[in-house]
Amino acid sequence: MFTPSSQVTVRRHDCEPQINESLKDKTLAVSGNFGWTFDYAAAFAYNRLEESIADAYQALVQARNLRCRRDDMIFRIFDKLDKCLFAEKLKDNVYLEWASLDSDVSGRTSIAGVVVPRVSVQLNEDVHLNASREDIIASLIHHMIHAYFLVCCGPAAKNDPDDKRLKHGKRFGLVLYKIRDISGYGYRRHLPLHFGHDLLVGSEYWDEDYNIWVPYHRLSWSAQSSPSPLNHVDKHGCSDCPPHITPFAKRKCKHWYHEIGMKALETKQLEKLGECVYEIGDKDTASIPRPKAGPLEDFIELLWQPSNDASPQRIITDRAKTTAFASLAPRFADGVRELALPPLSFAYLKHLHNFITTSAYGPDLGKVQDGTTGPPRILDVQKDAPQYLAMDTAMFKVGDALGFEELRAHALQRLRDQHFTHEDALAALADLYSDSGSDGPHADLRAWALAFLTRRAGDAVDSANLAILQLQHGAFAALVDKSAAFKADVAKATDALAPRSDQLLACSAPPPPPPPPPPLSPSTAMARASLPPAPFWAREYPNHAAYDFLVRRGARPPSPPGLHTRSVAHAHGVGPQWLPPRVDAAGRWATVERATGAELVWVERAGLGLGGGFWTPVGGIW
Repeated sequence: MFTPSSQVTVRRHDCEPQINESLKDKTLAVSGNFGWTFDYAAAFAYNRLEESIADAYQALVQARNLRCRRDDMIFRIFDKLDKCLFAEKLKDNVYLEWASLDSDVSGRTSIAGVVVPRVSVQLNEDVHLNASREDIIASLIHHMIHAYFLVCCGPAAKNDPDDKRLKHGKRFGLVLYKIRDISGYGYRRHLPLHFGHDLLVGSEYWDEDYNIWVPYHRLSWSAQSSPSPLNHVDKHGCSDCPPHITPFAKRKCKHWYHEIGMKALETKQLEKLGECVYEIGDKDTASIPRPKAGPLEDFIELLWQPSNDASPQRIITDRAKTTAFASLAPRFADGVRELALPPLSFAYLKHLHNFITTSAYGPDLGKVQDGTTGPPRILDVQKDAPQYLAMDTAMFKVGDALGFEELRAHALQRLRDQHFTHEDALAALADLYSDSGSDGPHADLRAWALAFLTRRAGDAVDSANLAILQLQHGAFAALVDKSAAFKADVAKATDALAPRSDQLLACSAPPPPPPPPPPLSPSTAMARASLPPAPFWAREYPNHAAYDFLVRRGARPPSPPGLHTRSVAHAHGVGPQWLPPRVDAAGRWATVERATGAELVWVERAGLGLGGGFWTPVGGIW
């Protein structure tokens, strides 16, 4: 049979929120925060409440209408209030309990490490024994505001003894007044949310929740104390929330928001910093909530952009180990905690993280060493061979882009310590010479590449790495055309190998001509001058006796072939004769011959060859 009591039981089972047992876990460690500034955290909470008034109002109504045991109520409503009032920033980051505290405080909020290894909220069970449901809700929200600032904001500077996150200032009042205003919507009474809660003299709502016949177990009464000093904070990292705290006026809190808070929102710290950071896993990165990553001052964030165009990820590394490198330490001075990385794959990101952590990265070079020396010589290509050359070249470029000199030197030494390679060396060189400026890759990387090109397996030049690479005609020519730096290094390697053999293609200019001999003296030059060419008859008849043309002694030389003998009247009665042609000292044929007082002219005849012709008197008839 269905009874009213069973109906109430079913309704309570379906509607009451469950107790979040993680709120009671004393072993859960959360020592970090979201890294926001105090101004941004206050403005963010106020702005979110403005945008979600309806959700915040419904959460407050459900909390006020909840009927359950007093001891369980704060654990049942905490998650709902956190979701609608504080954007779930307190989830799993806060420890909650009832505690017996001093009679002049409503509760205590402590930084991580004071009570448990995370932020803790303790409500004073002594002063809430006779408090109404709304007083309990108001006290819980008061301390949740303190916890919100502890979780979202970094700690105070070491030289600042005051932790503003636990004070009751304008930022605290901005959030408190906004929640109080939302609680009064719909003609409901406002929650008794104040800077201080006077719970020691009883509550005007006590009869709504407690049976007057139930005896009070423990009541704490104290005289009305004078107002506590403004923004007093316990020196041990705990809030101090007495019943009387001088409040800030609501208008001053709103004025702060419009003057400072709105400017803080423009920094968009939530979007920039994100709610999670990432650790390096075996095959991918793993996200963890920021507060669980530890104190912000203990780690550095590497800004890495995944290749899938996702939002940048913040990879955490130990700050002490990162700043131990002399080339990186200046990058993190003055509180800087970020380092933007160049584009790189997850495998290279993992190598970078391992080098920062252990000053080395793998894989081990034992598989490419045989007791000889480097650079490596090219062997047969194996598709499944580890890409040592490509990996170390990429890590050298990462170190060069970051100014990480220790990483750059380590990668270069790994390249030098390899003795042979089975990977595609031309593809590795293409990566080495890719994305280079006008001067090409780094000078140390180019020096290694030149030594790699001239590396030989023996004395034969055709065993040089350059000769092996040239066998890949198309790919090699394409890389030469694409990279001017590679073309220049190929020319240098060819010159270095050219004196040993002519099997390689000549890529450099021919050697310069030898210097001219020193000038000779005039006498030496005349003595070494070549004689003019011999005349026709002397060349044709070298054994013919010399003939004296003046006295007509000796055998007459024969006539040149192809011509008949002709008589020439000599001025002095000299009979017909043939005279050989004359040449001057420079080897040129003389056009005028003076012999025996007669002026003769040498007449050349075509078809007689060199020197073919005869002498005739000037103006003579023949």
